[in-house]
Amino acid sequence: MSPSYPPERAHPGRTPFPLYGKILLCLLLNLLLVAVVAGWLLRAHFGVDQNWLLNEAARGRLQAMSLVLLNELRQLPTDDWDAVVDRTGETHRVQLALFDPSGRQVAGADLLLPDNVTQRIQRPRPATSPAARQRQLRRGEDGLREFGPSPPRGRSPEDQPLEANETPWESSFPKEAFRTQDPRQYWFLVRLPYPNRPPLFVVGTTKALGETGLLFNPAPWLWAAAGLVGFSVLLWFPLARSVTGSISHMTRATEEIALGRFQTRVDDTRRDELGRLGSAINQMTLRLQGFVDGQKRFMGDAAHELCSPLARMEVGLAILGQRVPPGERERLEDVGEEVREMRALVNELLAFSRAGLQTASAPRVPVALEPLVREVVEREGAALPVTVQFPPNLKVLAVPALLQRAVANILRNAARHAGANSPIAITATLDNDTVSLMIADQGPGVIPEALPRLFDPFFRVDSSRDRETGGVGLGLAIVKSCVETCGGKVLARNHPAGGFVVELRLTRA
Repeated sequence: MSPSYPPERAHPGRTPFPLYGKILLCLLLNLLLVAVVAGWLLRAHFGVDQNWLLNEAARGRLQAMSLVLLNELRQLPTDDWDAVVDRTGETHRVQLALFDPSGRQVAGADLLLPDNVTQRIQRPRPATSPAARQRQLRRGEDGLREFGPSPPRGRSPEDQPLEANETPWESSFPKEAFRTQDPRQYWFLVRLPYPNRPPLFVVGTTKALGETGLLFNPAPWLWAAAGLVGFSVLLWFPLARSVTGSISHMTRATEEIALGRFQTRVDDTRRDELGRLGSAINQMTLRLQGFVDGQKRFMGDAAHELCSPLARMEVGLAILGQRVPPGERERLEDVGEEVREMRALVNELLAFSRAGLQTASAPRVPVALEPLVREVVEREGAALPVTVQFPPNLKVLAVPALLQRAVANILRNAARHAGANSPIAITATLDNDTVSLMIADQGPGVIPEALPRLFDPFFRVDSSRDRETGGVGLGLAIVKSCVETCGGKVLARNHPAGGFVVELRLTRA
């Protein structure tokens, strides 16, 4: 049989990471990879600017707004420009102003520019060559269409003012957008050519992208991406949880089976590989239960059959002892001692097999714990310094005869290994519906390496099996079988202050 507590993990130093967490992490990484690839494709094929505030749609909106503004300005004297600029800014819900290349405000409400905005207005711009201009004109469907005749050869429309009879064309409106930290605002600049004067700069600013439709607002896209991720997680979570839940249930079940609780079953109703695994575990458990029960029946039958011959041998030795000469009686007593050792072993085997085979048939009833323990102490440890301390009227669900046998075996084990004069303390504590019955001695304890195997049949800390050390290695195995038949668990440990403690965890009645 296995130890009475879960075996050590294969990698005790590793921090566990749930399987469903790994599945969801792989899903999120997959979505992130898809988002990166999609963003690259959008930038490469749909003209998303390196400046994320100016995608193709935002450039088109700024271009249209600038064309309307420029057409209105050309038809009005400069004294009326303030009203046009203010009205255009209110229409698009931005603070708008016009500046000349030196950074001096020309029209619009007073707008204080940060230094980096002023530097962007005042910086020189390279001239556009005629060849580059012709390539821009040939782009056709990209929104860069000619609104009038081409500028004269050798003159850049970005550096030279228009004549009074010239019409601006879209590709001559350079645009840029950016964000400043002090103040924390969004800005855009549009460079307008103007007849017979240096170009003008349309400067707009807003504190939030959602207040205007001129610039690209990523918030709806981010919410859509978050919704997609959330929907994907919700879609995958039930599957991941179902798989990992089944695996966790099977893990707990196999740990119970490893402790010898062969009545444990797992869910095998799933129609997939996990269902097949559960069915295989249940079949394995049934076969193990059959093997173990058969082994216990065999030991019980063998022990039962040996009882009669051993009894006859003892009777025969007693009769023979009355007839042998006095000098031969010592040898006869040695033979009698060996027969008594064999009878003790047979009785232990018989008790062990009976305790293990009563698991399903023995009914559990409410048992008053203190009277039962005191009765065992008076019978087994009357000469031992035993102290008993229980809460009043404490009852547990148990099979009385088996619980008595378990307590008696522990007391005999403590007396054998701790010494006849070693104090033994029996206490009980209550935690919710669990009663912990602890029997502690002040002996030398057990080496830590032997603790996991103390409840294995025929295991002995001292491998020598002589009369001085005593026992056949079945005492604690019988304790385990008896306690599990009572529906409880048994644990063993060394006390930090010295000594050995056996704890029986039973269900409160």
